[in-house]
Amino acid sequence: MQTLNRNVAMTFRVSEQEREMIRRRQAQTNIRSLRAYLLKQAVDGRVINLELASVNECAKLLRNVSSNINQIAKRVNETGNAHWSA
Repeated sequence: MQTLNRNVAMTFRVSEQEREMIRRRQAQTNIRSLRAYLLKQAVDGRVINLELASVNECAKLLRNVSSNINQIAKRVNETGNAHWSA
């Protein structure tokens, strides 16, 4: 049998809501021990880091386009035609 040398303690605090979320996720697994579940998540869990700069840029451009479309729609509704002089 393999002997593990775990001599370093790690502790952290959570809110009541966070604790409930952790307990619910643990209940979805077959891991009965909270310690074993948290260790498994810390070692094998995945963290997804999304790079949203390009998404934010697309959203900005989409807002600009929608603003232009709204201005055109307002003009057409006011005048009855889509042609105007500069």
